[in-house]
Parts: sequence; C-alpha cells; structure tokens
Amino acid sequence: MSQGTNPDLNASAKRNALLLASAGAFCAAAAPISIALGGLVGVYLLDEDKSLATAPVTTYNLGVALTALPAAMLMARIGRRNGFMAGAAFGILGAIVSSFAIFRGDFFLFCIGMAMTGCAGSFTQQYRFAAADEGTTEFKPKAISWVLAGGIFAAIIGPQTAIYFINPKGSGFDLAAAYFAVAALAVGLVIAYARGAIGPKGLKWPALAAVAAVTIVAWIVGPFIAGFIRDLFVPVEFAAAYLAGGVLLALGIVVLSQLKFERPASREERSKADTGRPLMEIVLQPRFIVSVICAVGSYALMAFVMTGAPLAMKLCGFSPEDSTLGIQWHVMAMFGPSFFTGNLIARFGKERIVATGMFLLFASATIALLGITLTNFYVALILLGFGWNFGFIGATAMLTDTYRPEERAKAQGANDFILFGSVAFGSFMAGQTLNSFGDNGWNAINYSVFPIVGLCLLALVWLRFVTPKPEMA
Repeated sequence: MSQGTNPDLNASAKRNALLLASAGAFCAAAAPISIALGGLVGVYLLDEDKSLATAPVTTYNLGVALTALPAAMLMARIGRRNGFMAGAAFGILGAIVSSFAIFRGDFFLFCIGMAMTGCAGSFTQQYRFAAADEGTTEFKPKAISWVLAGGIFAAIIGPQTAIYFINPKGSGFDLAAAYFAVAALAVGLVIAYARGAIGPKGLKWPALAAVAAVTIVAWIVGPFIAGFIRDLFVPVEFAAAYLAGGVLLALGIVVLSQLKFERPASREERSKADTGRPLMEIVLQPRFIVSVICAVGSYALMAFVMTGAPLAMKLCGFSPEDSTLGIQWHVMAMFGPSFFTGNLIARFGKERIVATGMFLLFASATIALLGITLTNFYVALILLGFGWNFGFIGATAMLTDTYRPEERAKAQGANDFILFGSVAFGSFMAGQTLNSFGDNGWNAINYSVFPIVGLCLLALVWLRFVTPKPEMA
C-alpha cells in the first residue's frame, strides 16, 4: 500500500520542482537586470526626447508574449528539458546583443537584444507550468510556489549583479571570488541532490569532493572572469551588467540539464493523440476568463508600476543604485511569500488568495501616493511585490483547473500570450505616462491601479455566482 501514498506519487514532481526553482534563481535573474536597468539605459541612449525610455522594457515583455505559444508548442515536440535549455541559450545570445548595443550606443539594437532576452524569459515563465505537470492535485499549487520561490534568489542575484557591474571601473577581487564560488557551490549541491549524492539515504563523498573542487576553482578564476567582463566595455556604463546576465543563464543551463520529464510524444503519436477540446471552448470557460483577468490585473499592474518606479526615482533625485535596490526589495517581495503561498491556497482557497493580492496592490498604490521619499518608494514596491505574488500564483492555480493534460500546451500558451501582451503594454505605458504627466506622472501611474483592482475583484464575485462550487474540477 505504500506505493499509493502521496510522497511516492510526488517524488519525481518534487525533484523537478526543486531543479526548476534552482534554475529559476539564475535564469529569472535576467528579468530584474533587464527591468531595473532597461529604462535607465533607454535614457542613457536616447537624445532629448526621452518618451521612449521604457521601450526596451516593452520589447522585453513583447518577446515574452510573442514567444509564449511557440515555446509551449516547441516543448510539446522536443520536451521540457531541451526546450528550457534552448530558451536559456537564446537568452545568452540576447545578453551579448544587448551589451554590444549599449557599447555602440545603438538604441534600436538594444531593443532587439532585450526582445531576445524576453524570448528566453518566456521559457522561464513556463517553469511554473512544468512543475504542475506532475504530482497530485494537492501538490500542484505547492509545486508552483516552490518554483516561484526560486525567484527570491533571483531577486538578490539579478540586482546585485547589476549593481556590481553597472560601473565598469574598479573591481572587488574578494567580492567577485565569493560571488562565483557561492554560485558554483549552489549549482553543485543542487546537482548532487538531483543525482542522489545528497539525501535521506546518506552522502556520497566523491560527489561532495567534486563540488568542493569546483567551488575552489570558481573562487580562483571568478575575479578574472569578472575583470574580463568589466574590461570589455570600459568606460561605458551598464553594458557589463547585461553580459553578466548571460553568465547567469549559462549556470541555469547546467541545472536544467538534470531535469527528467516524460519522453515527448513522437510525430506519429501526436497525430493519433486526442488534443482535447477546441481552444475557444477552453478560453470561454468562466474560470479561465477570471483567472486570466486576475493574472493580467496583477502582472500588468505590477509591470506598469515597477517599470515606472526607477525613472520616477531618478526624477526625484535618487541614484541608479537606489532604484536598483528598490527593485531588489520589490522582486524579493514578489517571490518571498512563495515559500508558503501554496499552503495558504490549500487552506483558504485560490479565489481568496487572489483577492488578498488585489487588496495589497491597492495598499501599494495608496502608500506611493502619500509621498515621494525613498521610504515611500520602497514600501510601495514591497507591497506591490506581495500583491503580485498572491494575485499571480492564485490565478495560475485557478488556471490549472480549466484544462486537461492533453490541452495544457495550447491553454498555457494562450494564457501567457494574453498575459505578457498586456504586460508589454503596461511597461510601455509607464514611460508614456511619466512623459505625458511630467511631475505628476508617478501619481498618475498609481491612480491607475484602483480601477483595475476593482475590475478583478468584481470578476471574482461574478465567478462565485456563475460557479456555485469554488473549486471546479
């Protein structure tokens, strides 16, 4: 009877969720680097007209949106592991293009590089769905939370990488050594665990010795790698930070290589397989509609406010380091609650957690409107992150109730296409709003939060009336 227990059923799902969370700590770090610096680089590269300063962040989000369906379909053919690794590799190419564009002072080429990085981000966004592909129904919300919890490390790694490499002059040898050594140690331990060298059955000392050796090598060569990246772009600001993001993606590929999913279906199997209901039938379900509305509301609002925040802080006289730290606290707040959001969903229900997220977004905008001190910015951004976490994870968990296993590729792809298309629009409008409203631009951004939050709450109320049972199979 022990084979029927949940721990046995979830063993593979837990392993993959841990690997996806670990890979996300590196691959998802490209997003805070791109968003924290994208608008500032736009200002740096543009001439007198700064209205398109947030266009690079918009192209990043467009890359995520336009790749959502192709990424889902590609992985249905070549498998999750190969697809995720290919996406990260494309992101490395995007990082190289972005760095070269900054060095040349080419705004248009920088937007292309950001779009390429966004395409890689679309694959990273699929980690949460991949984690929910396996395991019991009760474990799936926890798996999503586990994967998104990896984002708290991305929230530290990404902005700190950006801060370290923003200025191409100077170098902290000890800091670089520790940075690369810790990264190597983390990757090594995760791989050792995935291969069974660390776990309940004991330790395999040869594997641990190999991890230690790699860590020592990283400590020695790390400063030389960091110095090489810096020296490539002296005296241009920002360029080295984007290339360093490519190094993080390379570390993510190493972790992703350890994933084990079911073999993707062959062409013959796909031709004979039941593809489920038509896409329109899936997306017209009330629960699908409300989950997308709430996901778009939480994510697009977050992108709208977050993209505008660094520029608003710059207009208020704060430094790029101040704004980057603000984004770091914000991203940590985005992913920090993921350690327990899955348990909260299991206890209180998905809809209640989504509604809580909406009220937190309301609180964030209120704090932002009360003043323009650094404290106001930081507290508002932290609450914005908490609101996104509850709203987005809850909405994602709701979405998993609306499709069958054979329908997941098209359902997930359609959801992410709508979602990140809206996010791209939100990030673009942040720059336009700041440019149009001048000194009142930051207030205009935050006043826009209230009607969207209200719409999401009304959608949740409507769903309660049209579906008597809160949890729909």
